[in-house]
Amino acid sequence: MGEGYNGAFTGPQIDEAIGKALRSGTRTVSFTSGQWVGNVLHIAASSHGLSGDNFGYVLSQQVSGVLKSATWAVAGTSVAFEAESGDVVLTGVTAFDGAITFFG
Repeated sequence: MGEGYNGAFTGPQIDEAIGKALRSGTRTVSFTSGQWVGNVLHIAASSHGLSGDNFGYVLSQQVSGVLKSATWAVAGTSVAFEAESGDVVLTGVTAFDGAITFFG
């Protein structure tokens, strides 16, 4: 076990704490395949609200009306922060409808 861990927390308590942390300060940006230029999508700073490149994210593809993160399109998409513009840039194997949730 890690240093300082005393086994006092149960699985559900840990799940609840992680869920609260992820929900605080999150911002979700939805997008459509029509917003991509080729295989690239720029998400402007005014849409994502991040102040720098220190963030986490969950990227999802819309499949039959449901957002799913375990798809080939998501797996083939990189996410980068462009310092000059402040944009978050998605570069994928194909354009797709979906959403990205930022946290951190």
